[in-house]
Amino acid sequence: MKSMIRSMLRQITKFPIDDTQLSKSINEFNTTAYNFVTNLHTTAVLPISAVIISIILVLELARNATHMEGDHQMGVKIIAATMFKSALLVIAAQNSTMFLNAINEVSSKIIIGIGKTKTDFGSDADLKTLNDKIIPLVSDLDTGDQAGMIMMLLIPYLTVIIARVVIQVMIIFRFTELYAMSAFASLPIAFLGHPDTKNMGVNYLQKYAAVSLHGATLMLAISIYSALMHSGVVVNGFLKIGDKDKLADWMFSHYVDFVIPPIVLLILTLASGKIAKSLVGQ
Repeated sequence: MKSMIRSMLRQITKFPIDDTQLSKSINEFNTTAYNFVTNLHTTAVLPISAVIISIILVLELARNATHMEGDHQMGVKIIAATMFKSALLVIAAQNSTMFLNAINEVSSKIIIGIGKTKTDFGSDADLKTLNDKIIPLVSDLDTGDQAGMIMMLLIPYLTVIIARVVIQVMIIFRFTELYAMSAFASLPIAFLGHPDTKNMGVNYLQKYAAVSLHGATLMLAISIYSALMHSGVVVNGFLKIGDKDKLADWMFSHYVDFVIPPIVLLILTLASGKIAKSLVGQ
């Protein structure tokens, strides 16, 4: 049971995940998937987008035809503006992946920035100091205290484990969404060219930005957990336990410091998607 207690304490107090997973680009996360969706977009989706732009051009000319009657100069201006608009649409559709990569780059910068400000309580020095404190204190516990410690640690331990699983699933699902949406990048861009379909393109870009920023909100949740756990447990907790203090008594008086951070992590993790959507107005 002593080894179980030490293992549970280490699991609760270490950083939940490898944060480099969140800062990876969609190309770095899975190169095979990225190459597949890029080729799919180029060979299958982009030609369809060109057809849609052609249809939008015809619809725009038909819609503006009433303004051309009896005024040749105005007609020339309208045709020129429509052709220029269509040319911009073609260029934007052909470079749609560049726009998406720019969104991902902004998200990656934010994720890296949040990661740099997180409280690092998982360093080798901290863990060594923590282990030096835990090992003798756990060894002094009798069987009853050990069982009590395990029961007290069970809730924060399971909460952290669940939060880690949820975070890993969300990271994989986030990149999967980015790959799926990237495969059809030029279609929503093409729909931006007509007033009746413009919202489809805007909603797509908002959705893509929300999925991309989901990584930043996940990193924020993890960083908040890091700060709460570091200040409540590591700095003001284990590192200040006296050699003659009883670990079970200290755990009982500081139990809230163990329970609150994992619960906050799980709640913020589950709410991270909604937070990301609110950032882009969805």
